[in-house]
Amino acid sequence: MKPLKIVFVANFQRRDAAAYFYAPPFILLQGLARAGHFVVPFSDRDQAREATIFARKKLGQSAMVRALEQLLKNVEPDLVLFTHADQFSSGDFLRLRETLPAARFAQINVDSPHRGETMKRFCERAKHMDASFITSADLRHLADLMPDGVKVHFFPEPLDAAILDGRVFDAPREMLARDAAFLGSKCVDRPEQIQRLTSLLPTEMRFEVFGAVNDTPKIVGADYGKYIKQTAMSPALQPEDGSPEHKFYASNRVALQLGHGVLTFVHDSTELDGLYEDGVALFHDIGDVAEQMTRMWHDDAERRRIAERGWRLAHERMSAEKVAGYLVDTCFGEPEAEANPWPTAPII
Repeated sequence: MKPLKIVFVANFQRRDAAAYFYAPPFILLQGLARAGHFVVPFSDRDQAREATIFARKKLGQSAMVRALEQLLKNVEPDLVLFTHADQFSSGDFLRLRETLPAARFAQINVDSPHRGETMKRFCERAKHMDASFITSADLRHLADLMPDGVKVHFFPEPLDAAILDGRVFDAPREMLARDAAFLGSKCVDRPEQIQRLTSLLPTEMRFEVFGAVNDTPKIVGADYGKYIKQTAMSPALQPEDGSPEHKFYASNRVALQLGHGVLTFVHDSTELDGLYEDGVALFHDIGDVAEQMTRMWHDDAERRRIAERGWRLAHERMSAEKVAGYLVDTCFGEPEAEANPWPTAPII
């Protein structure tokens, strides 16, 4: 694909001083640049807040759209890429299309397909897009919500070696600060899952929990990397115990943990072994993951082997540059988009 001009509309967190610099927009921004494209980031939420003295997104929405409209006129990009563009109405997209009728528009969604309102908005925006991407390979439950003729593609969580630079598998468990950890939100019954998991693990295992799931502070910024690089293994628990996940969907924590070389346990309903093979450990329920974590606690050589395998496959297959190239090729119908280790045909 020839080098393109791209305007990337996402939450680039000026308000939070890039506390989540390892989030997908930052990683994908790196990938697009490494793939040879000129990328102008536009932080829609920050722009809307900064447009009024009250720092309210809703009050500044119109000003934000006008600012983006001017940016499109100045840059004349080939592609306008939106991530979770909840700040925009249908009228806004029509206005932007009129400003730049020759450009391709695309959107990305990295939230779980279980989030009904998020999925509804994603489907509504799809009619304004040339292509839509989502981190799930199965959207049959959304087919009726999608406008006729839209194309939705699977989008794997990208990794960037400059951001995810850990090699936890290099260190024996005893040399790390902790044997296992979970960092996350409360979601549905996740606090109860954590309580049960803790009760099933050996008392000698150094297992820690941080974040809203147990009302402790989040670990963000560079501290997150420092923490996770001292953690041997971590489970990616479901928002609700017993609720199956959609194929290949996983929260961003899976990519972050694999990218740092942490042994990662994922629910078997995700079928993520289809992407990472035996580089992830599949579990069926809380009892199963507790048993597997205990076994890996005793077998550190196996823990390190699986973690190294997952780290290598993740960085090789889902590098930010490769994922970005796939996204752009798909938007422009290039045949190179088909040569990837994940489903490339439209899932809707």
